[in-house]
Amino acid sequence: MLNRLLRFVRNFYVATGLVLLVWMTFFDANDLPTQIRNWWQLRKLDGDAAYYQEKIKAVQTERREVLGNDRLREKFAREKYLMKKPGEDVFVIVDEIYADLVYGGFQQVSLAAVAPELRDRLIVIDGVSKTYAMTGWRIGWSITPPAVAKAIDMIQGQSTTNPAAVSQEAAIAALTGPRDDIRKMRDAFEQRRGKMVEGLRSIPGIKCRMPEGAFYAFADVRGLYGLNAGDKKLATDEDVAFWLLDFAHVAAVAGTPFGAPGYLRFSYASSIETIDAGIEAIRRAVTDARH
Repeated sequence: MLNRLLRFVRNFYVATGLVLLVWMTFFDANDLPTQIRNWWQLRKLDGDAAYYQEKIKAVQTERREVLGNDRLREKFAREKYLMKKPGEDVFVIVDEIYADLVYGGFQQVSLAAVAPELRDRLIVIDGVSKTYAMTGWRIGWSITPPAVAKAIDMIQGQSTTNPAAVSQEAAIAALTGPRDDIRKMRDAFEQRRGKMVEGLRSIPGIKCRMPEGAFYAFADVRGLYGLNAGDKKLATDEDVAFWLLDFAHVAAVAGTPFGAPGYLRFSYASSIETIDAGIEAIRRAVTDARH
């Protein structure tokens, strides 16, 4: 995957002559550590940690898809300087795929509104997969300066086929149609969020903050370290993830690849009944492991 990314960046540089700021998690997230007390937001850029090669800049400045955090307004009011280094043409890629799935009165604000001076080097990525629950239709888009759009078209046109006509029509119907079902879905996610977080918090050894967006809970499972897991003891978040899969039949994603060792990501894009069953399965596994 890293080689594919580097080829893309190289091709982008050849097509545009510009350096690209990549807003993804292809690089080692531990190079730019964040902390739960700051809602996993990047607080400062240390030295050359964000550089991989001479003309490639990779800064993971937002992890809201992973962590359910959407504090963009406050974040970029503090950190716009990251994109303003003198003498460099730096583009910022912003993923707004979860912009409509926020809760508790939180209001998502696009970076284009927070930092209008960055619009000439801002690339917004979005699609219908999350807000409209149309993952399989494979429709997404970018909002970019014309020169960048031309370069993207030049590269993508040689590597993928066009989206199916029926998918395009379906996306138009979603974007232009009533939003009542979106609100109902968001309300359902908010209810599931409460159920998931409440359930995780009720299990001894697990802590979990309430996410403000997306449909994932990011739980601190370090309190489970030391529990018996078959012929060994739990010592890492990856140990806990595999143990839950084997002993509770619950799937979760370890936080280490996201730069957050000791945490697990749980999805609440499931029914209340499924969430309840999963929580009880985790509770039984923890109880059994303590005896």
